[in-house]
Amino acid sequence: TNVKDPSPFVAVARASHSLAEGLALGAAYSNSLSRGRTACLSILIHNIPEGLATATVVVGRGQSPTKAVLFALFSTAPQPIAAVLAAQFAGLFADLANVFVAFAAAMMLWIALSELIPEAITNAHPKDQDIIPLLAAASGAAVALGVS
Repeated sequence: TNVKDPSPFVAVARASHSLAEGLALGAAYSNSLSRGRTACLSILIHNIPEGLATATVVVGRGQSPTKAVLFALFSTAPQPIAAVLAAQFAGLFADLANVFVAFAAAMMLWIALSELIPEAITNAHPKDQDIIPLLAAASGAAVALGVS
């Protein structure tokens, strides 16, 4: 990117994404235990590579691995808070669950397209630079289809 330090943008995007996930999680649990468990499992599975991707960007920007792990962990702090609020105000949030999920997906898509994929292409061996976007898109689609 042409921004000298994108960390604040990544932090806001990650926190917003986490907030939206929490709202969707709370709304899912308030709808039914089964939907809540499915949403929880989906979010849990995707938070692992998401945290690793976040930490990778932070380390790539010159921060220590410890700071990267802390950044990844703290950027998910809004999630449980939002989940509790959404469960408490289920009538208001249940109808908006799809909006929250779409917002969360859009925030991660922005991070992937503006930070992760360009950095992966830049750091890849020249012979691999054409295949990286294809592999990233195919992997993401496979995971999304497998979870849903």
